[in-house]
Amino acid sequence: MFLGGLGLGGVLAGRIGDRWFRRDPASPLMLYGCAELLIAVLGLALAFILPRLGALSVAISSYTTGDHNWQELSWISMALRYLVGAVLLVPSTLLMGATLTLLIRFVVANEVEQAGWRVGLLYGLNTLGAAVGCLLTDLALVPTISILATQLAAVGGNLLAGCGALLL
Repeated sequence: MFLGGLGLGGVLAGRIGDRWFRRDPASPLMLYGCAELLIAVLGLALAFILPRLGALSVAISSYTTGDHNWQELSWISMALRYLVGAVLLVPSTLLMGATLTLLIRFVVANEVEQAGWRVGLLYGLNTLGAAVGCLLTDLALVPTISILATQLAAVGGNLLAGCGALLL
């Protein structure tokens, strides 16, 4: 679900970014900024929604007796849980998938001969940022400042990126 959202977000952003670029070459950067701000809003909402999903999980869960007399989650319950996950994650992952594509569209602009190294540099920086973010989250931030504070720090990063892009 997560990777599918990233991929679909990239494809959709490519189409939208190209269309808007023809009208205004700065529009992909503006769209990037808006996507980052929306990711921040959704991330903030998820930070407060996720810890409260226990009651919903109990409410939508029913069990059946399996082959070995074990209680197993019913297929309807599994489908409902998947649906809740999709509703909560897909909007964020679509936007996350859009961000790199929009930045690439803005940075490459009409200078196609420079596209290779520019795209490579952006892709490399994006991958490095993702790896460092994962390491910092697991090894430093969550153990020292808590999950909620780490989520709020991520929201702050999205806000900073979004506002910075819009100011440019």
